[in-house]
Amino acid sequence: EVWAHIVPLEGRRWLVSALEFVETLTPARVLAKLEIATSWIASCFYEYTTTLSSAERAMVLYHELGDALETARAQFKAGDALLFLGRLAEGERLLWEALTVARALGKKRLAAAALRPIAWARAAGGDLAGARADYAQAREIYTPLGADRGLALIDVDLAELEFRAGDALA
Repeated sequence: EVWAHIVPLEGRRWLVSALEFVETLTPARVLAKLEIATSWIASCFYEYTTTLSSAERAMVLYHELGDALETARAQFKAGDALLFLGRLAEGERLLWEALTVARALGKKRLAAAALRPIAWARAAGGDLAGARADYAQAREIYTPLGADRGLALIDVDLAELEFRAGDALA
């Protein structure tokens, strides 16, 4: 995830190199980390089919390892990719699953991160009130954490939502 925010092209180069060394004896946790990293990098380049397939492989591996948190993080990435691929119902289902686990484990950033695309999907489906409520919940989580990037993304999403709802000054 760090590469995705700093220099995704360099991150991709390192991942391609690392994946060349994967073999049958590669530990599942290492392979899962490579898959989720590939998913994050692919999303930086708007390659949502790759984002989804890598996140799904990571989901399976983390589930087999019994790692609920990392499974939820992979579900988040897969769900987000599904939304961009126009598969809203499937994406929303995975995002809700990730949100449920995040809340149960007290992982606030993941919970807020999952709420944002859930809100986007609701807005795309015409449920503007539900979308606003989800954005408000995400904002309530992000604010005390000082998560400025998350708050800025919510502001952009809300402005877009209000513009589409007819408020051109939002």
